[in-house]
Amino acid sequence: MIWSACRWNHLQTAATRSPVGQREGMWSSVVSMEFENGFNSIMPNAGDLKADFRVKTDGEGTDVWHDTGSEVMPDEEWHFYAATYNAQTKVGILFVDNVIAGYMENVPVLSGVSRILVGGDIYAAPFDGLIAQINIFNQSLSKIDIEEVYQQEEKRLSAEVRNGRRAKDKIYMR
Repeated sequence: MIWSACRWNHLQTAATRSPVGQREGMWSSVVSMEFENGFNSIMPNAGDLKADFRVKTDGEGTDVWHDTGSEVMPDEEWHFYAATYNAQTKVGILFVDNVIAGYMENVPVLSGVSRILVGGDIYAAPFDGLIAQINIFNQSLSKIDIEEVYQQEEKRLSAEVRNGRRAKDKIYMR
C-alpha cells in the first residue's frame, strides 16, 4: 500500500470541542483510513495539540502507536497538510504548509483499505473546522510533488478567498 493525502483545513478552535465525557484537547482527525489490519489518521491537533500522522495496527497493544510527531501547533488559520505512506520503505512523512513536520521509519504495513473517513474518526470528537479540498493519490508523493500540489492549491484557495467565495469542499481520488 502506497498513498499520499493532501488537504487544506481551517480549525474553528485550536482545541477540539469535546462531547460530554471526553476531556478537552483530545485529538481530532481530518482524514482517517481504516484497513483490514489497522488504521491511520491525519490530525491537525493530536492529544497534545500538535499536528500528527498516526499509524496503528490491530495486532499491537492498546498503548502502541506509530506517530510522526510534530512541533507544529494548530491555530485558527488555513493550513496545508499532506501525509505520505510507503509500505515498501516503511516510511511515513507529515508535511504542514509544504514543510516536513514529522517523519517516521519502520512503520507497520497496513493492507486492504476498508473505508476512508473525512471529518473525524470513530474514536474521538469530530473535526471542528473547515476542509477546502482533499486529494488522495495512489502513490507516495515526493517532496517536489508535494510542493507542486501545495503551490497549485494555494493559488486556487487564495483566488477564491480574494474573490469573496468560500472554498468549496471537494474530494478528489487519483
